[in-house]
Amino acid sequence: MKPSAVAPARPRLARYPGLTRSTVFLRRSPDAVQVGIDTDASRLLAGVAPALAEVLSQIDGRQTLGSLRRAARRLAVPERQLDEALALLRQAGLVVIRSSAGPPADPAGTLSGARIGLVGSGPLADRLAESLTGCGPAELLRSPDPDAPPPDLTVVATGTAEPDRVLTAGLVRADQPHLIVRTAGDLAVVGPFVLPGRSACLRCVDLTRAGADPGWPELLAQLCRQRPTAPELVAGWAVGAALLQVHSALRYVAAGPDAEPPETLGATLELDGASLAPGLRRWRSHPGCGCGWGGPAE
Repeated sequence: MKPSAVAPARPRLARYPGLTRSTVFLRRSPDAVQVGIDTDASRLLAGVAPALAEVLSQIDGRQTLGSLRRAARRLAVPERQLDEALALLRQAGLVVIRSSAGPPADPAGTLSGARIGLVGSGPLADRLAESLTGCGPAELLRSPDPDAPPPDLTVVATGTAEPDRVLTAGLVRADQPHLIVRTAGDLAVVGPFVLPGRSACLRCVDLTRAGADPGWPELLAQLCRQRPTAPELVAGWAVGAALLQVHSALRYVAAGPDAEPPETLGATLELDGASLAPGLRRWRSHPGCGCGWGGPAE
């Protein structure tokens, strides 16, 4: 009898647990581990070895499930407890299992697949680029490609005290959502987030300012050319605030008008470095602007 050929065993694919949001794992008692601190996503794992917290804290999207099980054995954590904990965390949406290693997931769930344009050069733009790249799997575009699809959001950080209005007017004409970020000495301003045709643009802001101060156009012309150095505290605040607004703006653009709008939709977040008191200033579209809205600024 001719022996039957035995098909080679198919290799088992490695599995990589990863967190969907940043969290902490805490020993709550000798037989309980708490996941998270005072949030709706907190979970309590009861009847487990306290060292399970140390094993779960190694979940980073790069460790395989096998390596986590080996760590559990070294710390005398039963493998069953680890598997049950991972199953519970998956059910809660806190853990995903991937077939390949990768960085931690985007906590806000907004950068995955997003295309973000960044217009500008200098320290502020470079810091924004570094932070955006480190925050999640977004595609950052620093060199515009006329043949490529438009970005989901364009961040304008030209390094001047005010961006060139020819640039921002072009973004409005192209129906391109954009967020303005700039510093001017001790002042940092994030916003407005502009949805062309639906919220105040920078020309609306300029017309409102000129109505209150006839000298604004002359001042603006100078601000568009000056590159004042910002103190570290002011620049750091601008980058941090801008990152939050980028996440919020992308979520809003993707979800539609029924979603919660970003703070900077038709508004500017402003920090005075002297008083260290951030504030919010709202702007309404100006009846004299061609973007098609009416109403005074607040």
